[in-house]
Amino acid sequence: GKYGVGLEGDEISLSLLRATIRPDITSDIGHHDFCYVILPHEGDFLSAGVNGAAMQYNVPLRRASVSMPDSLRESICASGLHLQAMKLSEDGQRLVLRLSEQDGRRGTLRFPFPVETMNLLEDVEGTAETIAFHPFELLTVAIAPEQLT
Repeated sequence: GKYGVGLEGDEISLSLLRATIRPDITSDIGHHDFCYVILPHEGDFLSAGVNGAAMQYNVPLRRASVSMPDSLRESICASGLHLQAMKLSEDGQRLVLRLSEQDGRRGTLRFPFPVETMNLLEDVEGTAETIAFHPFELLTVAIAPEQLT
């Protein structure tokens, strides 16, 4: 999650503060706590699963009051997308899933049942059982309550 990793020769550096003066001259003044992980791996970051490991480290799991059907969970896992959020829709009628592609890949997500596709404002845009996604795309889908049982 930080921006200051450098590699020069056989040395790795990690800058934890930027110490900028614009737009706020006091931006990095004060007490700071940091946690970081060094994750050695072979190959490139995609084949090593660095984005997934970073997500697990930076975003702790929270227990949801609604459970997702196993078939839906398996579909999402198979697609390589990351579940960013799961919540009730603003109208309280559907379960909304916000998914993201983080590895720069294209693919297809096949749902085990029809879902509503939505924009980020939760306006319904259509219905689909298969959605093609693009690199770094955010997807929002809604699931009717009867699909959750």
